[in-house]
Amino acid sequence: MHTCGHQRLFCSTTCVDTSLRETGREHGHTMGLGTLWRLAEGWYAGRLEPGYTRRHPAAAGAYFAEVGLRATFWGLPG
Repeated sequence: MHTCGHQRLFCSTTCVDTSLRETGREHGHTMGLGTLWRLAEGWYAGRLEPGYTRRHPAAAGAYFAEVGLRATFWGLPG
């Protein structure tokens, strides 16, 4: 719930900076739409199927790296 409530799409990094300044929020992680698509495409696979189980944290980390997320924000080496 926290993640869904805090994800935002912006037109540029300037818009990100403006929003952070106006809201007082801290910068988390920014990514391009291509990376976002790769993340979402497989991340939600099977979630609506009976018997779905969450990924183990190590498997989640491997998936993040696979789609190009390599920052410490994701628990991975930068």
